[in-house]
Amino acid sequence: MDMTEIPKETWSSHELNTQVDSVSEQGFYFQFGYNNLATSYNPSGVLYDNVVIEGGAAPAPTPAPSVNFCPNKSPNQYDTYTLIWQDEFEESFLNTDVWSYMYGDGSQYGIPGWGNSEWQLYTGDTENVYVTDGCLYIVPKYSQSEDQYYSARLRSKGGQTFQFGRIDVGFSAPSMDGVWPAIWMMPEDDRYGDWPRSGEIDLFEGKDKLIDQINTTAHYGHDFHRYYTRWTSLSAQDFTSDPTNHNVISLIWDEVGFEWVYNGVSLFTIQYASLPNLSPNPFLERFHMILNAAVGGHYPAYNPNPDEYCKLNDTTSCYDSQKLIIDYVAYYQKNSN
Repeated sequence: MDMTEIPKETWSSHELNTQVDSVSEQGFYFQFGYNNLATSYNPSGVLYDNVVIEGGAAPAPTPAPSVNFCPNKSPNQYDTYTLIWQDEFEESFLNTDVWSYMYGDGSQYGIPGWGNSEWQLYTGDTENVYVTDGCLYIVPKYSQSEDQYYSARLRSKGGQTFQFGRIDVGFSAPSMDGVWPAIWMMPEDDRYGDWPRSGEIDLFEGKDKLIDQINTTAHYGHDFHRYYTRWTSLSAQDFTSDPTNHNVISLIWDEVGFEWVYNGVSLFTIQYASLPNLSPNPFLERFHMILNAAVGGHYPAYNPNPDEYCKLNDTTSCYDSQKLIIDYVAYYQKNSN
């Protein structure tokens, strides 16, 4: 309250109203007093009387962050599709008949930095990837002693392939600067040559703390790298980081094109006929799935902040909002008419 215009040597009454309604302001205190601030403030004496502090309903406390909470949802059922395969991660271990680990910085696969100048090393350690209570957890972590990020990358190459139909993945994504979670597919056989000639299908990519957006893309290119992508803004109830409820990203794929669907809402459709220089079409071949959470690289807009990541050898303060969580992967075949 500015008192510079209050007349000298005259008592007057004034009303000062303030409202504290933010959870972040709980514990806020009121201080009454007089501060000169190197100016000639008047009056030099202030009488405070009839001070009333009213309290409304206190804001609900912020829930404690969840740790290894899995919604355990079952794959959806559709009238026009039949479920032919699913992994609901119900065991206490990863099904290595389907999923295999990828390791290191990509050098052993001929793509150092995983082709994107990524910062993490991939491991198969339970620090970075584990199955419990019906969900798969991929956890990017920071080692303070090594100044190194570690994470995990799984693929179904040689275990489960996909070719046409509908693919659903129930998931929740991490939210930190520099993180790059992805649910995507690569060709089972590089029939038309190295990337991107044989194609790539990205069901979901996120980055940094952009949990209100989702990216879906198809990559190809016999002459040069071509890609068709869509960033979609999401409403609050559909944010990609939702450890207590999870979301479902779907790819509907046939001989004509793709449709990406998120929580039952269509995001993006591609018809092969609209893609220039597609022939021969790599999207008519078999693909396998990759699940990973990268750190750093060309894609995120921000460098990783170590303070935001789970720490290696520390499970006491590693929360679900820092993990890529997969509830299930489901594969459906379209019913014949």
